[in-house]
Amino acid sequence: MERSEELYRHLTDLYRRAEQRNVPVFSAFLSPAEQEDFRRDPPKGGIRFSFEGGFPDAERRILVCGSEEDLGFRPEPPVRFVRFSPVSEKYSEELTHRDYLGAILSLGIERNLVGDLLIRENRAAVVCLEQAVPLLISLKEVRRTRVTGEECGPDLPEFTPVFPRNKRQYRLGAPGHSGGRLLRSFPESRRTALSRGKSADKRPSGDRPRQKDQRGQRDLCPRLREIHL
Repeated sequence: MERSEELYRHLTDLYRRAEQRNVPVFSAFLSPAEQEDFRRDPPKGGIRFSFEGGFPDAERRILVCGSEEDLGFRPEPPVRFVRFSPVSEKYSEELTHRDYLGAILSLGIERNLVGDLLIRENRAAVVCLEQAVPLLISLKEVRRTRVTGEECGPDLPEFTPVFPRNKRQYRLGAPGHSGGRLLRSFPESRRTALSRGKSADKRPSGDRPRQKDQRGQRDLCPRLREIHL
């Protein structure tokens, strides 16, 4: 995919502004591809830059021009969190990432003002820029479910990603993620039975036990004989 030259020039202008004024400058939210384009071909200058998305594994991030080493103080990115919950959990529909994102964009909020959406059990935490908070809080309905929103801090233990037993990571907010819901798994006894069944299916036909040889002189598998008695 070719990079957007217009966006790249805009990000370069932000970088130059931070360098000339010796102040931190921030962009709107960027997709992973847009971040990579800037990272591969950064402007030449005397200040550092980084990307901030509100939490370590965020996909959508803003460009932060300037660092504590360059400026003498730590930049504070204007990243905020808004948490949504159904007014009535009992009568709530099943709300997905698409449902929340569609409702947010219908408010007239531009996509680059919103970062990742963390979804769990019909609730959502939205990463956004500071200027988008008042409009986000005004959201009162997702699909036909009434919701309430409030600004909150970055500490959101209820939205911590859930890891299945095989340790494969499902990132919240990413396409195809599990939405933070606990993945369904078989009980230990059931998994054991399944594994035994698979082992039996893979056993070569030549290794299967026989009850007696062709002459019937001796029992080749006493345990199997007991089962058939």
